[in-house]
Amino acid sequence: MYFVSLPFVFISLSTIIMDNAASSIAPATAYNAQTAISSVFGFIVVCLSLYYSLMWGYFVIILGAVAISFFAAFLATRVVQNQSD
Repeated sequence: MYFVSLPFVFISLSTIIMDNAASSIAPATAYNAQTAISSVFGFIVVCLSLYYSLMWGYFVIILGAVAISFFAAFLATRVVQNQSD
């Protein structure tokens, strides 16, 4: 699931990171620093999901990932709506 959704999530995050970095003094440095942090967290998520899938099974982890993704999407829409008001 992670490897299927990674390109789409990374494109969205990269766009947000580029927009944030564009207004900084050193945009390339700001972009690389933010991308490195997201890559480290992505590696941690992959490691934890593989570890927990060995303990609980892949089905439980995939359901949890889907639930967390929908919750994150819900929160993101709320943030966007609050910013537009």
